[in-house]
Amino acid sequence: FQENSKLQFIGEFAFSESSLESIVIPASVLSIEERAFSYCFSLKSISFAPNSKLTKIGNFAFASTSIEEMFIPASVRVICNNIFTSCNQLKKVIFEDQSELEEVGENIFSNSSIEYLKIPIFRYEVKGLTGNIFKYSTKIAHIDINNDNEHFIYYNKELLLQKIRNNNYNNNSKSEFSELIYCRRDIEHINIPNFIRNISSSSFQQCRKLSTIRFEDNSQLEVIQNEALSNLMIKSIVIPPKVKMIGKKNFYYCMCLKSVEFLSDSIYIDQNCFDLSQNLLVVSFPNVKEIRISRISFFSVSPGNFVIYVRSGQNIE
Repeated sequence: FQENSKLQFIGEFAFSESSLESIVIPASVLSIEERAFSYCFSLKSISFAPNSKLTKIGNFAFASTSIEEMFIPASVRVICNNIFTSCNQLKKVIFEDQSELEEVGENIFSNSSIEYLKIPIFRYEVKGLTGNIFKYSTKIAHIDINNDNEHFIYYNKELLLQKIRNNNYNNNSKSEFSELIYCRRDIEHINIPNFIRNISSSSFQQCRKLSTIRFEDNSQLEVIQNEALSNLMIKSIVIPPKVKMIGKKNFYYCMCLKSVEFLSDSIYIDQNCFDLSQNLLVVSFPNVKEIRISRISFFSVSPGNFVIYVRSGQNIE
């Protein structure tokens, strides 16, 4: 592109499946549309001219390329789904500080090889920053967070935590960071802090080395969202007493799982929660007074040796 290019949009499939090897995106470009560079298997370098005005990156924009690192300009406001899917050479993604990002889609890093992520200071509250952006990503171990970032911490270099607005918390207290949105995928054991209130969707998904999950005493955990604990190698787990809701597919494909104990007095278990956990033997509710269970929560669990323990006289739906 010429230095004074006036190009504003790179359209859908614009360079898709081409033999492009590198590109510098002109500062004038406002939007990179869906699959603009997808399946450019020779594409190793994408950079942005200084003072970039880029505001949007569309679905699968850089999917299945050979890019090795990406610097995302501060001007970007919207990142759509799967932009780095199947980028098997990708190692590093850096967001420019003072980012104007407002919305981010799902599965951003799915099936990519990213190992390092730099999280900037965001100027606005970002919609969609949940565990779903890390779904099907297996290698991120290093997360660098600006020291002045007030919204995220990388706790013990294991857990990415996000601040939840709550006037009951004291300023600068770790208890403000009560949403867990990512656990590094190579850990074997984890203790979840007692100030965590919400475990975000897909936050532990694909932690294939993880064998034990323990919750600190006096856990404030209330919700475990969809697929947060799916596809793990754990053999047993005890869910703390304040948990009221277990989202869809939470123990999906946990092939080593044999026992789960819920300590709550009231709980809802959503669809397919134990689907394909075929070695599950015992699910117990020693303190429960009310249970609501989706009719397909235990789909494909082997009925022969499987037992559910509930105190007699309790309300089960």
